[in-house]
Amino acid sequence: MPDPTTRDVAIVGPCASGKTTLVATLARRGIRARSVAQEHSNAPFLFRHRPADLLVFLDVSYDEVRRRRDVPWGPERLRDEAVRLREARAAADLLVMTDGLRPEKVADLVVGRLRHRPGRSRA
Repeated sequence: MPDPTTRDVAIVGPCASGKTTLVATLARRGIRARSVAQEHSNAPFLFRHRPADLLVFLDVSYDEVRRRRDVPWGPERLRDEAVRLREARAAADLLVMTDGLRPEKVADLVVGRLRHRPGRSRA
């Protein structure tokens, strides 16, 4: 079973889905993770720029976004971000709907997937 602390995790998802929180939570567990700001880019394959052992897609509903943050935008922005994120979503190794989940639970899901996924080969 692979050691999760030797793995790289890339995280994509719409605004307020929990990317930054997940990066910090995984870092406290010794796991290298980074957020890919794909939702702000018109480059559909930005997530592939720096390959990772695991690509995690975090999703969130507009109602949950409003519970987490005071946002000045409506649900149409989330729909626009979904369009920009469709390639990353399709390529993700793990999809997590974060509505109602505590950060530790989301991190547990990622660690569980890392433990059961072979690492990518390194040059």
